Amino acid sequence: MAVLPRTGAGHERRAEQSRAAFPTRSQVGALITLGAVFLIALAPRLDTDLWWHLQDGMYVATRHAVATRDYLSFTFSGRPWTDHEWLSDLLLYACYRAGGLWGTIVAFAVVICSTFALVYVRMVRGGAHPLFCLFVLLAACVSSSATWGARPQMLTLLFLAVFALVLDLWIQSRDRKLVFLFPALSVLWTNLHGGWVLGLALLVLTFIGELVNRASGHAEAPDARELRWLAGTIGLTVFAAAINPAGLREVVYPLVWLAPTAYSNMLTEWVSSDFHQPVVMVFEVLLLAFVATFFILRPRLNWTHLLTFLAFTYLALGQSRNVAVWSVLMSPVLAVYLQKALPAPSPARQKSSRRLSPRSERSINVALLLVTSALYAVEALHFISPAALRMGERGQYPAAATAYMAAHHLPSRTFASYAWGGYVLWKLYPRYRDFIDGRANTLFDTALLNDYVAAADAAPGWQDVLSRWKVGTVLIEPASALSAALSEDRGWKRAYGDTTAVVYVRLPRVHP
Repeated sequence: MAVLPRTGAGHERRAEQSRAAFPTRSQVGALITLGAVFLIALAPRLDTDLWWHLQDGMYVATRHAVATRDYLSFTFSGRPWTDHEWLSDLLLYACYRAGGLWGTIVAFAVVICSTFALVYVRMVRGGAHPLFCLFVLLAACVSSSATWGARPQMLTLLFLAVFALVLDLWIQSRDRKLVFLFPALSVLWTNLHGGWVLGLALLVLTFIGELVNRASGHAEAPDARELRWLAGTIGLTVFAAAINPAGLREVVYPLVWLAPTAYSNMLTEWVSSDFHQPVVMVFEVLLLAFVATFFILRPRLNWTHLLTFLAFTYLALGQSRNVAVWSVLMSPVLAVYLQKALPAPSPARQKSSRRLSPRSERSINVALLLVTSALYAVEALHFISPAALRMGERGQYPAAATAYMAAHHLPSRTFASYAWGGYVLWKLYPRYRDFIDGRANTLFDTALLNDYVAAADAAPGWQDVLSRWKVGTVLIEPASALSAALSEDRGWKRAYGDTTAVVYVRLPRVHP
């Protein structure tokens, strides 16, 4: 990642803070902001993929092996499957065993909070004023919050934040030992999430950018020997990525998402962001602010900043899930550039801004922390509760319908709404198998997706799809086109229904 140059003012500010009484205003502000991030991340968001991740985590934990072929669906049973998130699945299942669904939510709230704590550290180390950094940090958190939850992608955000911070430290200190962290971390990251390739891209962009910086005479560019070390580290990182149960298949897996596919065009977070949404508007403001600071300051071009900005802006504009990636990587750079663009306060104003004695300031800061902690606790009890979790599950997923299916021996081949496939696996496997689920094109092909869409939309030939795949049970939304079609088909019987889901069962064919 582009190094965030430390200014002299930044050094003096940190030195002054270190002499100030703990906790300082900046520290209190950071703790309050990160506490808010943690509180928001605790909201019970139950991602549609969480359920099959838990089921696969149970498989890994109980069998002490990583699945190489599909064992969950009936449509692709036995087909090769690259389980690239097996370690995340195991982690999710361990958290579930320790604390139920709240265990997974709390653990990943810690991951999210830790990620943005590292983002804040990068901002401050770059020389931006700590209190000013909090406003940029808050905007970065808001712009990325749409993708938060107990999901492996959050681990990619954490690793990206670590990679970017280590790159900053390496370029600033020229400590070669730091670069060996990248292949070591990649061994872990590759087994957690396919987003490891973003870390590799970050290293490559930094190498190219710093190479051009050196050729153009940039003052802070590493020398040729240090660039060779980084190039060697990139090679070691690629080698380390191959240390996983799937080997080279895991290394090349992320390439399937480079070009648009039928799955990426259908899944909400894989399409471009809707800039009419308030959260995305915050990202838009950050993006425009970044462009504006380049124009206003007209600094000597830092090619690492430019290449990283262009690459990750392209990803963020193309797929909404990458807005969080942009926020984690680019907001520290933005904070530093905005700090440079703003007028510096006069020395007289700096001297007059401090009117309290260290003891008084310490007392006020401690009191503020205590009051805020109490308010956060009250707010947590208000909207974070077992009742809210149950309400969220029952409102979003067919809890009662799957309970009915568990109590009755219905046909095992289940056609469920795409968003419910993983839930069916978690609640009903191995008695019931699903048609398709959130594993998308890591396993399933376009032909199966087309079959799913045709049946779900009750398009011409939907009966043939269900017959060809020998579907015996259908779990679908009451207002869906397929539900309406099944209700009029004499070959199917409505076995259960509520406001969330209906269950249809194929009737045995009567021979004359």
